[in-house]
Amino acid sequence: MSHSEELVQIRNTLNDIAEKEEQQRFTELSIRFGPVSKNIINDLLKTRMRPIGALLNRYKRIVRDLAQNLDKQIRLKIIVENIELDSNVIDVITDPFGEKFSRSWHRNPDVRLAAGKPAGGAMTLHAYNESGKVVI
Repeated sequence: MSHSEELVQIRNTLNDIAEKEEQQRFTELSIRFGPVSKNIINDLLKTRMRPIGALLNRYKRIVRDLAQNLDKQIRLKIIVENIELDSNVIDVITDPFGEKFSRSWHRNPDVRLAAGKPAGGAMTLHAYNESGKVVI
């Protein structure tokens, strides 16, 4: 029996008990209802989670295109642990990351050369868990 089917069954039984005022059965079903509802919530949350690697790997193409358009040597290194984020969070951070990439490569290579750095550049994206938080 699926979680949703079990939830419907418990709800209907609770309605019947409430009409008959059977206290013992009501208590038993209330105890059973807790874990079932928790499982449903967890199942729903899992459907919203997406791997962060999919977000970060999309920047490989963006960086490659930027390098071609700007005629620069750009290296991108991505280090990703097996991390999932809520799809809403991924949607919120996608554009700011793209803008940061774009802005970071528009500097004049002569400025880098004058500072004793190579004309090209490199960027490393590292996503990992730290104390229950995702760090990028």
